[in-house]
Amino acid sequence: VLLEWIQQTWRYEANMRSGRIDHGSPWGGAIRNHFAQEFFDTLLTEVTFPAMSSDAASESAYLKVSMQPGRVKLIDGDEQPLDDKFQGKQLEWTKARFRLEMGGSVIKTKSVDSFSVKQHVKKLYTGRDRLPELVPAGLEISNLAVTCNEADAGYFIDWYKERLVKGSNEVQQDRTGALIFMSQDGDDLFEVTLENVGLYNLTMDKAVAGAQEVKKVKAGLYVERLDLKFKTTFFET
Repeated sequence: VLLEWIQQTWRYEANMRSGRIDHGSPWGGAIRNHFAQEFFDTLLTEVTFPAMSSDAASESAYLKVSMQPGRVKLIDGDEQPLDDKFQGKQLEWTKARFRLEMGGSVIKTKSVDSFSVKQHVKKLYTGRDRLPELVPAGLEISNLAVTCNEADAGYFIDWYKERLVKGSNEVQQDRTGALIFMSQDGDDLFEVTLENVGLYNLTMDKAVAGAQEVKKVKAGLYVERLDLKFKTTFFET
């Protein structure tokens, strides 16, 4: 449901949702639903993806989501165990399981910094309504920062030489790509497709005589459009 909501938001489709948040308290040997918050006419305002790194081992990854409801209602809970409300097995998503594709090729990537997508919201006050109507007002996509070992950074180095150094118009500046997130077992969970991607910066670790560390290259990318696609579900029945 959450991935569908994100997808609809990024595609500028109808994306208002209603739902509830159950708050539990210990009682009778279980965590029971003590009270709940119902929310209505809610827009998704920001999605933040965690920093991914091949050195993160089995560290779990999480999406951070912000919402703006049009209306909220506080209600009493039914005192039922909260564990009974969740069914199925959750697939594990870790920070080390990802891959970056650019121009149809897989780029051997060391890390990708955290990035976010914001949906701006306008508040329209009409008639005698006490609460405003919430209206989507465009997306804001943060830049991507991708780090590779120097030996694996040929794609970005060539791109930088052609476009930013030579200023050649023969090589298209804006490209397409995808950032694919995988489960611990290596299955594709979902992917963020990247459109109109441009390289605006490239930095390399300084050279130090006698240093044993592998030099790294960081590419700064801007993204003008994106989409979300998911091939599997996060839950197994």
